[in-house]
This record gives sequence, structure tokens and C-alpha cells, in this order.
Amino acid sequence: MKQSKKTAICLLCSFSALLFGLIIYIFCRQGTHIHTALQSWFGLTLPTLHFGGFMGKLARNWLGDFLWSFSLCFLLAEICRPFRHRIGLAILVPITLGTFLEILQFYGVITGTADIWDILMEAAAAFCAGIILKRGNLL
Repeated sequence: MKQSKKTAICLLCSFSALLFGLIIYIFCRQGTHIHTALQSWFGLTLPTLHFGGFMGKLARNWLGDFLWSFSLCFLLAEICRPFRHRIGLAILVPITLGTFLEILQFYGVITGTADIWDILMEAAAAFCAGIILKRGNLL
């Protein structure tokens, strides 16, 4: 596969996962910083989609984290293309960053709810992205 096609696929995966995560964050959560900004800047009040059961909880609480970590892995794989160990960087950086942010939430340094499931979802996303990158010959 040509390098330009690999780059296009990595960027498409990264930006589509980021966009889908943002859509979930906006429409499946309430009272976020994005909601406050849209309300104060543009006077917009967006509807919140409510899903019940485990799937609703999965979408509200963890799918956004999964998609953002997945997105970061593909973007890092592309940015780190010249480096020899880029797959390791693409997997390790999102897991480390996600864990660090959860620790900061736990200690109240940044707002949010510290949750071990967020870390597990980010790690799962990083490993899924790593498998796709490796098996899809995108590196």
C-alpha cells in the first residue's frame, strides 16, 4: 500500500473517531463545558439523548473516552511515522495520558469524575487501534 494511502486512512480513522466521540459527548451528556459554552456564546440549548440500560451507560460514560483514545492512537501513529517504535508510542502515550488525567481528576486538580473504567476503556482503545494499525499494515 502506498504511503499516501496509509496516511489518508490513519487521518480518516483519527478524525472520524474524534468527531463521533464529540457527538456522543454533546448529545449523550448534560451540563458539560461544551454545553455551557454553546449556551453562553450562541444561546443554543441542545437536546440530550437518553438511552437506558447498560448500552446507555456505556455510551454516556465510556464510549467517548474509547473513541478519543482510539483517535489519538491513529494520529500519533501518523505523527511518529519516522520513528522506529511508533506502534509502542501510539499505544503507550494515550494510556499514560488517560491515566494521568484520571489521577488529576481523583485529586481534584481538574474537574471530572475519576473512574477506573475510563482508564480501562482508553487502554482497550489503544490496543484495538494498535491491532488495526499492525494487521492493516498501516505503519
